[in-house]
Amino acid sequence: MNFDNNSEYLNHLVYDGAKMRYGNISEEIKKRLNFELQVINSRNWAGYFLLIRDMVYTIRTKGAITGPGGGALPGSLVAYCLQITDVDPLAYGLLFERFANSEYNLPSFYVCVDIEGKNEAIGYLKEKGITNRTDQPVEQIVGSGDFKSISVFSEAEFEIYLAGMKSLSVMRESAEKNGELSDIFENADMNVVLRRFRPSNIEELAAMYVFACFLPHSKELISSYIARKHGREKIQYELSEMEKHLKNTYGLTIYQEQVMSMSRDLAGFSPTQSNELQKALGKKLINRLNEFQKLFLEGCNANGYDKETVLKIWNQWSIGGAYFFNKSHAICVAIMAAFASNFKNEYHVEK
Repeated sequence: MNFDNNSEYLNHLVYDGAKMRYGNISEEIKKRLNFELQVINSRNWAGYFLLIRDMVYTIRTKGAITGPGGGALPGSLVAYCLQITDVDPLAYGLLFERFANSEYNLPSFYVCVDIEGKNEAIGYLKEKGITNRTDQPVEQIVGSGDFKSISVFSEAEFEIYLAGMKSLSVMRESAEKNGELSDIFENADMNVVLRRFRPSNIEELAAMYVFACFLPHSKELISSYIARKHGREKIQYELSEMEKHLKNTYGLTIYQEQVMSMSRDLAGFSPTQSNELQKALGKKLINRLNEFQKLFLEGCNANGYDKETVLKIWNQWSIGGAYFFNKSHAICVAIMAAFASNFKNEYHVEK
């Protein structure tokens, strides 16, 4: 089969991948894929997605173990259908706009891989002529206990983050040699949180990771989360429309994606506005927040919501916004932790 350009080839691979992932391609899936592909192709990003797909496929054939994804990339359904990531963004409410937005136009591809696999990926990129590389100290990354090293390849129009992970290296070695498996999940703060609350699903494990990243700032939030989980504290929503966005976190806002979705539903924000809002909250950009507050209150008022109630919601966002987390990354970490736990049980390894 011949294709005239990268965009045509990408579209073909994505829809083939969607059939493999889902079997039946529903209207919801088709609508999301068409939206993402339109953005990707209009910005001439097709070649970058094809490059990352080929890189991941190549290192996997050499035995590399890759994580489910990282950063904002798991918000892309296209990446999921290409098997670049292994997190279904539709299942977890992840947003493509966290990956592609108007403020920061460079696509950033975040790939977690075992240490040897990271070196193989570096070799692949060098063969492709991508040599503009820097190495980041892991201390700069939130929740970086499992990272051994992070290399960033920056080109004129895109970035690739290669995160070498100790836990994935342990799994690769154990799978290849059936050797002794050492401690896998190395975020000490998260282990503290886990001892207080044993999560029963990926969503709860992801929330534990978020809380661990922001200790001690999240201690009060952790207590409330656990109390609500076990029925000792009532779950309340300022507006009934918020339940669908906050149900999985027991009525608490902890993710940037939750703010983005609620600002759209309540105030009619566009995808771009909602993403710029969560960035302004995270960075506490006072002038931008004053502008967004006015837009939010006006939008909510136009949709018939009580001014006092929506002002209360806004104030909650303003106070906690610096600690709202990227859900795409949190879900990936949770899936890797669950996978590591299952792997340890399969090999009957004691800590």
